[in-house]
Amino acid sequence: MFCRFCGKVIPDDSVFCPICGAKLKDIALNDELEDKDTNNVALSEATDNLQIVAPTEVHHDVEECSGVNTSETNPSVVEDKDDDVENDGFSNEEMKGTEATEEQYIPIQEREKMPLLRRFIGSMIDKFLILALFIIVPITIDYYGAPSKLGKYMGLLKASPRNYEYIDKTSMSEYGTYKEGISQYYQDQERLANEAPHIGSTMELDKTMTFYFIILNLLYYILFESLLSASLGKRITGGVLLDRAEDKIGFGNVLQRALFGGILMFSLVYLIHFGMLLSNQAVIIVFFLLMDLPVFFTKRSLLDIVTGTQYAKR
Repeated sequence: MFCRFCGKVIPDDSVFCPICGAKLKDIALNDELEDKDTNNVALSEATDNLQIVAPTEVHHDVEECSGVNTSETNPSVVEDKDDDVENDGFSNEEMKGTEATEEQYIPIQEREKMPLLRRFIGSMIDKFLILALFIIVPITIDYYGAPSKLGKYMGLLKASPRNYEYIDKTSMSEYGTYKEGISQYYQDQERLANEAPHIGSTMELDKTMTFYFIILNLLYYILFESLLSASLGKRITGGVLLDRAEDKIGFGNVLQRALFGGILMFSLVYLIHFGMLLSNQAVIIVFFLLMDLPVFFTKRSLLDIVTGTQYAKR
């Protein structure tokens, strides 16, 4: 061991230099600590450099050495990238939702409207059935009195209300006499049912039978349009009633049609027949002109236009 101060050779375990007397032990420890600190600093710097530089270098080295493309070994990576590019930042769920909304707005193909000839034949069947019910129902209820009332009302279709008083007076003069060719028993039953004729009985009969005819029409169409989505005659000829969305009509649409039809019929009767004193025959002609004339231009009746419904081919 050499003294750091005088450079003389001294024993290894010396604390003080025997030549110059300098203290040696603490200084040695400090030198060792300084050497250790220097080594630790150098080691930490080396590891920091290794952590920053080494992974990227090693990663590139591995790719270069292996010669294998990571996109080939893991195709899902490429697919995910393609999906991201195509979706432009939207997730798969969002894209599916967009496709679903686009499908919802696909327009529904318009249903073929009911041909005019079929519609006309169906309307004639409906009118024949309503007329049959108009005759059968009263006779079923009042077997004796209904036939005479129905016959008298049919005779009034061409008559004006101006002539009703004359008809009443003529009936009163003939009351009490029996008609030839008809059993007196049935004539007596009719008189008991109708009581003695009086002035105004013809007008009362007209109003009663007209009201009954209109109500029968409404019930007929409400029943079959709610059950069959069409009147019975038009159902037979291959028609079906649709709403604005081209679906089968609901009960609300049926009531709308019945309400409008009933209001129109009552209005024409009281305006034309009882107001203008024209015959019921004139009322029937005006009603069907207003109701069915638009069919020849739009294939929809006035009732269809007002209620937003239409007859289509079933």
